[in-house]
Amino acid sequence: MPSGSAPSRTARHWSSEQSQTFTMAQFDRAGNLIDNADLEIARYHDILRQLDELDLDFDRIRHIKEIVVGYRSRVVEMERELERSGGGSSSRHRDGHRSSSSRHGHSHSHRHGHESSRRRH
Repeated sequence: MPSGSAPSRTARHWSSEQSQTFTMAQFDRAGNLIDNADLEIARYHDILRQLDELDLDFDRIRHIKEIVVGYRSRVVEMERELERSGGGSSSRHRDGHRSSSSRHGHSHSHRHGHESSRRRH
């Protein structure tokens, strides 16, 4: 019977080695999955950071647009004030060649001229 017990020890040893090899392979595989997940999480965080930067850039652009709209309305108002104060024929002539809003103001100044000439008669 001593010969029967020797093969079972070898089989147990082989089985233990196989189990240990399998466990180490699974451990390595799990480690690789975790490493890949960590890389994907880092990539995701980088994308979120870039989106935050873009959002901030869009807010800045929106603010600049608001400033430009404000300046444009101030220019239009200043042109109207000049027309009301009798800015002179040279300014009216110049306004007629600038933009559509200026041309509108130009025709508006002509109406004032006609009204004042009617009042004189």
